[in-house]
Amino acid sequence: KQWYQRRVAITAGVDIGANIYWDARRPAVFNVISIKDGTVRSFNFNAAEGQHIINCFERRNDKGELEIVVDFPVRKYKVDYSEQMIYDYLNVDWLLDPAKSYANSELDPYGNCKLRRYIMNLDTGSNSERDLPVLWSPVEGSIVEFPIVNPHFRGRAYCHVFLHVWNKDLHNGMALLKINTCKGTSTKWVEHNKFPVEPIFIPVSPTGADDEGYVVGPVFDGDTGTSYLYVWDAQTMEVVVVLESPFIIPFGLHGVWLEE
Repeated sequence: KQWYQRRVAITAGVDIGANIYWDARRPAVFNVISIKDGTVRSFNFNAAEGQHIINCFERRNDKGELEIVVDFPVRKYKVDYSEQMIYDYLNVDWLLDPAKSYANSELDPYGNCKLRRYIMNLDTGSNSERDLPVLWSPVEGSIVEFPIVNPHFRGRAYCHVFLHVWNKDLHNGMALLKINTCKGTSTKWVEHNKFPVEPIFIPVSPTGADDEGYVVGPVFDGDTGTSYLYVWDAQTMEVVVVLESPFIIPFGLHGVWLEE
């Protein structure tokens, strides 16, 4: 599956970030490609910016029709067109320049964050989208991103997703959030001046529930200047183990758990 939520124009050499721009005047396009015969079906949705998929699975609706469901954290920017992108705000020069703060941004990357469900009906060719309940706080100025699910439920119907949360008005205060998309409930882990990185899910068993296992990730303690590896019970989001790192772990984006 392919999703074009941003436009790319190869004009700036090897700096791919400089080639990506926001254009809400054009739709987000999902291309569904059949592995069996290579046929392509396209579905148009309202423009939105997203980076990391939560999950995608097939299901039969009440009429027995085949649907593909895709869940994403997305943002809708304040302007219809901009050549700035969220990647610009990760540049050190931007981070150190008060004149280029999020508050002065025409995009406001911390604004209007949603968890969105896209549904594509392969039998009728119709499609729809809806936002899942907003279950984080404060809502204003917060982003939820870096979603993970139990790897045994990738491509399968699921309920639980774990996300990284941060808020610009709380000095980039960070937390982890567990959302039950089936029941519309949530559980959060947050400690003052603790900065977690993208969580990783470790399942207990291939046949267990989709939240049966552990969530792990580095956490930087702003009070002590020390990094730790935290282990949370995925069902309760309570801390199980905290291991001190002999060195500071820089803030990163992605990790992986390997059983061997």
